[in-house]
Amino acid sequence: MVAKKEFYRVREFVRILDISADRIYEALRRGDIKGSRVGAHGAWLIPSSELARLKKEPIRSESVQENGQEAPRRETNLPHEESQYHKSTIGRELAVQETQDAKHHDSSKFKSADALLPETTVRRYLSALMGPPYTYHDSDTMKVLKFFDYFSLEGNKYVIQEVQQACEGFLNDLDDLSKFMFPYFYAEPRLQNGDYMVRFDLGGRYDQDNPEHKCIGQIIEEKANKAYKGYINYRTTVKRVLFI
Repeated sequence: MVAKKEFYRVREFVRILDISADRIYEALRRGDIKGSRVGAHGAWLIPSSELARLKKEPIRSESVQENGQEAPRRETNLPHEESQYHKSTIGRELAVQETQDAKHHDSSKFKSADALLPETTVRRYLSALMGPPYTYHDSDTMKVLKFFDYFSLEGNKYVIQEVQQACEGFLNDLDDLSKFMFPYFYAEPRLQNGDYMVRFDLGGRYDQDNPEHKCIGQIIEEKANKAYKGYINYRTTVKRVLFI
């Protein structure tokens, strides 16, 4: 069953309600539609309750006065070609605004996710799995789990498709690595420098002369390298698209 969305973006309202984006932006500014912005200049997020309401109560047109009478329409006296140019200009301006809103939204989400799982942690965690003895900090595991939890929420997903796809690629590679590793690692009961260490354990510590250990170690290294490449692609995409 598909989970019900809690919030919608402006362009989704345009598609669902079949009305122009400028009318929605104007209604948001007037307060006729309840919504909130992510940051001072971020994307508008509109609660699903507003969508249900507006399907029954269409957005009030500016041409309708408070007494319910329709205000006289102003004549533009614009030639057809000039009127079409005016419409296309408005369309381009709205497209630019939508792009800016999406970038503000995604920049905010990236910064929050990066605070949970910094690049230094990713490098330390994956580097420890790229060769024997395959031992890493348990605190790094906790940060990885928080990163997964953050992006499991629909509201934290990126709006720009290219960024979201790069993020999903890294998450999938990281998930594949974690699931494979799980049966072969053990958290030591003793603290080392205030942190628990997680080490390879398959009938004992990693033994490079043990064929089974060596085979599993090679697979772990391959998956760790793939996850790291996925992370580099994710960070590179963010930098190129969001200029962070």
